[in-house]
Amino acid sequence: MKTKLASVVVMKQKLTKQNSSNNQKAAKTRRQRGYQWEDTIVKRFRKTKDWKAFRLGSPSIALPDVLAVNTEESTIFAIEAKSGTSTSLPVPADQIERC
Repeated sequence: MKTKLASVVVMKQKLTKQNSSNNQKAAKTRRQRGYQWEDTIVKRFRKTKDWKAFRLGSPSIALPDVLAVNTEESTIFAIEAKSGTSTSLPVPADQIERC
């Protein structure tokens, strides 16, 4: 009776300096892109009448990314900017409550 033996090879990808460098560059690009969008939101609010907007973006403090205020209508928007690759993006409830 002959039996067939199958072998499975598991390979682990080595994390080289180049891979690490690419990951760091990608993270830096994402942060820059996030900052640029927050800055764009602030500029758009400031161009409109009666609105003031400020970037609060500090990763160490639990604050929203942008705060927009309209004193004429007594309106405040706390904006937590997110980015993703699809048309919808799930946001954890605690981040919404925080704002």
